[in-house]
Amino acid sequence: MRKIRELMRLKYELGRSHREIAASLGVANSTVSDYAGRARGAGLSRPLPEGLDDAALEAALFPPLPPLAGSPSRAGLGPGAP
Repeated sequence: MRKIRELMRLKYELGRSHREIAASLGVANSTVSDYAGRARGAGLSRPLPEGLDDAALEAALFPPLPPLAGSPSRAGLGPGAP
């Protein structure tokens, strides 16, 4: 989560471009675009809300995927399940 926090600082506080952020963090430009889009979609900007810990930040940016229509629920499926 440290890179996500730094990405947001570079983007929203310092106004850096995605290319500059990618070079600074050692990640792909597409990763910066993806994370920035996830932050925007989650309604996050800088400064981050007071008390937003790493777990809450991760949950906001990477919510669980909804089950696919017509697929069985994964609940209760484990090793040995049919």
